[in-house]
Amino acid sequence: MEEERIRLAGLSSAMQVSAHVLSLSEEKKLLIVELLWSWWDARNKANAGEPRRTTEEVIYRARKVTKQLPYATTAAGVQMARTCAPRWTPPPPDIWKINVDAACWAKEIDGAWGFVIRDHQGSVVLAGAGRLAVVCDALCAESHTCIEALQVVADHGMQRIIMKTDSQTLVKALQSDVMDRAPSERGEIHYGDFVYLSGGLACSSFL
Repeated sequence: MEEERIRLAGLSSAMQVSAHVLSLSEEKKLLIVELLWSWWDARNKANAGEPRRTTEEVIYRARKVTKQLPYATTAAGVQMARTCAPRWTPPPPDIWKINVDAACWAKEIDGAWGFVIRDHQGSVVLAGAGRLAVVCDALCAESHTCIEALQVVADHGMQRIIMKTDSQTLVKALQSDVMDRAPSERGEIHYGDFVYLSGGLACSSFL
Protein backbone atom coordinates (compact mmCIF):
# COMPACT_ATOMS: atom_id res chain seq x y z
CA MET A 1 0.00 0.00 0.00
CA GLU A 2 3.03 2.29 0.15
CA GLU A 3 2.64 3.06 -3.55
CA GLU A 4 -0.98 4.12 -3.04
CA ARG A 5 -0.03 6.21 0.01
CA ILE A 6 2.50 8.15 -2.06
CA ARG A 7 -0.04 8.69 -4.84
CA LEU A 8 -2.72 9.94 -2.44
CA ALA A 9 -0.23 12.22 -0.67
CA GLY A 10 0.55 13.84 -4.01
CA LEU A 11 -3.08 14.73 -4.80
CA SER A 12 -4.17 18.31 -4.21
CA SER A 13 -7.91 18.08 -3.54
CA ALA A 14 -10.56 15.94 -1.87
CA MET A 15 -12.18 15.34 -5.25
CA GLN A 16 -8.94 13.92 -6.67
CA VAL A 17 -8.50 11.69 -3.62
CA SER A 18 -12.09 10.41 -3.90
CA ALA A 19 -11.79 9.78 -7.63
CA HIS A 20 -8.53 7.87 -7.21
CA VAL A 21 -9.83 5.72 -4.34
CA LEU A 22 -12.98 4.85 -6.31
CA SER A 23 -10.87 3.81 -9.32
CA LEU A 24 -9.02 1.15 -7.32
CA SER A 25 -9.91 -2.51 -6.98
CA GLU A 26 -12.59 -3.35 -4.42
CA GLU A 27 -10.02 -4.81 -2.02
CA LYS A 28 -7.76 -1.74 -2.07
CA LYS A 29 -10.74 0.62 -1.96
CA LEU A 30 -12.14 -1.00 1.17
CA LEU A 31 -8.75 -1.13 2.86
CA ILE A 32 -8.09 2.58 2.29
CA VAL A 33 -11.53 3.54 3.62
CA GLU A 34 -11.00 1.32 6.67
CA LEU A 35 -7.54 2.83 7.22
CA LEU A 36 -9.12 6.30 7.22
CA TRP A 37 -11.73 5.10 9.69
CA SER A 38 -9.12 3.43 11.92
CA TRP A 39 -6.98 6.58 11.90
CA TRP A 40 -10.03 8.71 12.78
CA ASP A 41 -11.03 6.32 15.58
CA ALA A 42 -7.50 6.31 17.02
CA ARG A 43 -7.46 10.11 17.02
CA ASN A 44 -10.81 10.26 18.84
CA LYS A 45 -9.66 7.77 21.48
CA ALA A 46 -6.42 9.71 22.05
CA ASN A 47 -8.37 12.97 22.42
CA ALA A 48 -10.55 11.23 25.02
CA GLY A 49 -7.45 10.43 27.09
CA GLU A 50 -6.84 6.83 26.03
CA PRO A 51 -3.31 5.65 25.13
CA ARG A 52 -2.16 6.52 21.61
CA ARG A 53 -2.26 3.60 19.19
CA THR A 54 0.85 2.74 17.25
CA THR A 55 0.89 2.78 13.46
CA GLU A 56 0.92 -1.02 13.52
CA GLU A 57 -2.23 -1.10 15.68
CA VAL A 58 -4.08 1.30 13.35
CA ILE A 59 -3.18 -0.84 10.32
CA TYR A 60 -4.07 -4.08 12.10
CA ARG A 61 -7.54 -2.83 13.04
CA ALA A 62 -8.21 -1.70 9.47
CA ARG A 63 -7.14 -5.04 7.99
CA LYS A 64 -9.16 -6.94 10.58
CA VAL A 65 -12.38 -5.10 9.69
CA THR A 66 -11.72 -5.54 5.96
CA LYS A 67 -11.28 -9.31 6.38
CA GLN A 68 -14.55 -9.55 8.32
CA LEU A 69 -16.64 -7.83 5.62
CA PRO A 70 -17.20 -10.96 3.44
CA TYR A 71 -18.78 -12.67 6.45
CA ALA A 72 -21.10 -9.79 7.35
CA THR A 73 -24.19 -11.60 5.98
CA THR A 74 -23.66 -14.89 7.83
CA ALA A 75 -26.13 -16.09 10.44
CA ALA A 76 -23.89 -14.82 13.22
CA GLY A 77 -23.76 -11.43 11.56
CA VAL A 78 -27.56 -11.30 11.29
CA GLN A 79 -27.89 -12.21 14.97
CA MET A 80 -25.44 -9.47 15.90
CA ALA A 81 -27.45 -6.95 13.91
CA ARG A 82 -30.55 -7.91 15.88
CA THR A 83 -28.94 -7.56 19.30
CA CYS A 84 -26.69 -4.52 18.80
CA ALA A 85 -27.90 -0.98 18.28
CA PRO A 86 -26.75 0.47 14.92
CA ARG A 87 -23.88 2.96 15.12
CA TRP A 88 -24.85 4.64 11.86
CA THR A 89 -28.38 5.63 10.83
CA PRO A 90 -29.02 5.44 7.08
CA PRO A 91 -30.70 8.32 5.24
CA PRO A 92 -33.96 7.95 3.30
CA PRO A 93 -33.67 6.61 -0.28
CA ASP A 94 -32.27 9.07 -2.85
CA ILE A 95 -30.57 11.14 -0.14
CA TRP A 96 -26.82 11.12 0.52
CA LYS A 97 -25.59 11.17 4.12
CA ILE A 98 -22.28 12.91 4.85
CA ASN A 99 -20.43 12.23 8.10
CA VAL A 100 -17.73 14.81 8.81
CA ASP A 101 -15.07 15.04 11.48
CA ALA A 102 -11.98 17.11 12.16
CA ALA A 103 -9.08 17.44 14.57
CA CYS A 104 -7.22 20.49 15.82
CA TRP A 105 -3.85 20.76 17.53
CA ALA A 106 -3.87 24.17 19.21
CA LYS A 107 -0.15 24.32 19.98
CA GLU A 108 0.82 23.61 16.37
CA ILE A 109 -2.09 25.73 15.01
CA ASP A 110 -2.92 23.03 12.48
CA GLY A 111 -5.38 20.19 12.10
CA ALA A 112 -6.89 17.53 9.88
CA TRP A 113 -10.27 16.90 8.27
CA GLY A 114 -12.18 14.00 6.80
CA PHE A 115 -15.60 13.06 5.49
CA VAL A 116 -17.47 10.02 4.17
CA ILE A 117 -20.54 10.08 1.90
CA ARG A 118 -22.86 7.05 1.93
CA ASP A 119 -26.14 6.14 0.27
CA HIS A 120 -29.24 4.76 2.01
CA GLN A 121 -27.79 1.23 1.87
CA GLY A 122 -24.64 2.29 3.68
CA SER A 123 -22.37 1.99 0.65
CA VAL A 124 -19.49 4.48 0.60
CA VAL A 125 -19.66 6.53 -2.61
CA LEU A 126 -17.15 9.28 -1.84
CA ALA A 127 -14.63 10.11 0.87
CA GLY A 128 -11.97 12.71 1.47
CA ALA A 129 -9.34 13.71 4.01
CA GLY A 130 -6.57 16.25 4.35
CA ARG A 131 -4.50 18.53 6.55
CA LEU A 132 -5.25 22.10 7.65
CA ALA A 133 -2.19 24.34 7.63
CA VAL A 134 -3.63 27.08 9.88
CA VAL A 135 -6.59 26.43 12.17
CA CYS A 136 -7.27 27.98 15.57
CA ASP A 137 -9.81 25.64 17.20
CA ALA A 138 -12.00 22.56 16.76
CA LEU A 139 -14.99 24.55 15.51
CA CYS A 140 -12.90 26.14 12.78
CA ALA A 141 -11.54 22.72 11.76
CA GLU A 142 -15.03 21.20 11.65
CA SER A 143 -16.26 24.15 9.59
CA HIS A 144 -13.50 23.68 7.02
CA THR A 145 -14.46 20.00 6.80
CA CYS A 146 -18.08 20.85 6.01
CA ILE A 147 -16.98 23.28 3.30
CA GLU A 148 -14.73 20.65 1.72
CA ALA A 149 -17.59 18.13 1.75
CA LEU A 150 -20.09 20.61 0.29
CA GLN A 151 -17.68 21.49 -2.50
CA VAL A 152 -17.34 17.80 -3.42
CA VAL A 153 -21.13 17.39 -3.26
CA ALA A 154 -21.57 20.35 -5.62
CA ASP A 155 -18.89 19.05 -8.00
CA HIS A 156 -20.66 15.68 -8.25
CA GLY A 157 -24.16 17.11 -8.69
CA MET A 158 -25.58 15.63 -5.49
CA GLN A 159 -28.81 17.52 -4.81
CA ARG A 160 -30.25 15.92 -1.65
CA ILE A 161 -28.00 15.57 1.40
CA ILE A 162 -27.92 15.15 5.16
CA MET A 163 -24.71 16.31 6.84
CA LYS A 164 -23.84 14.88 10.28
CA THR A 165 -21.30 16.52 12.58
CA ASP A 166 -20.56 15.92 16.26
CA SER A 167 -20.17 19.67 16.85
CA GLN A 168 -23.45 21.05 18.17
CA THR A 169 -21.95 24.54 18.12
CA LEU A 170 -21.44 24.21 14.38
CA VAL A 171 -25.00 22.95 13.89
CA LYS A 172 -26.33 26.03 15.71
CA ALA A 173 -24.10 28.27 13.59
CA LEU A 174 -25.47 26.71 10.41
CA GLN A 175 -29.07 27.08 11.54
CA SER A 176 -28.81 30.79 12.40
CA ASP A 177 -26.76 33.90 11.61
CA VAL A 178 -25.48 34.38 15.18
CA MET A 179 -21.91 33.38 14.33
CA ASP A 180 -21.83 35.66 11.29
CA ARG A 181 -22.74 38.62 13.50
CA ALA A 182 -19.94 37.81 15.96
CA PRO A 183 -16.38 39.13 15.54
CA SER A 184 -14.34 36.81 13.31
CA GLU A 185 -11.87 34.88 15.45
CA ARG A 186 -12.02 31.58 13.63
CA GLY A 187 -9.65 31.78 10.71
CA GLU A 188 -12.01 33.86 8.54
CA ILE A 189 -14.76 31.22 8.54
CA HIS A 190 -18.03 32.97 7.71
CA TYR A 191 -21.04 30.73 8.18
CA GLY A 192 -22.95 32.49 5.43
CA ASP A 193 -20.59 30.64 3.07
CA PHE A 194 -22.50 27.47 3.87
CA VAL A 195 -25.69 29.08 2.62
CA TYR A 196 -23.97 29.87 -0.67
CA LEU A 197 -22.54 26.36 -1.07
CA SER A 198 -25.79 24.63 -0.14
CA GLY A 199 -27.99 27.06 -2.08
CA GLY A 200 -28.03 24.84 -5.16
CA LEU A 201 -29.16 21.78 -3.23
CA ALA A 202 -32.71 20.54 -3.56
CA CYS A 203 -32.65 19.27 0.02
CA SER A 204 -30.12 19.78 2.80
CA SER A 205 -30.10 19.14 6.54
CA PHE A 206 -27.40 19.61 9.18
CA LEU A 207 -27.48 17.37 12.26
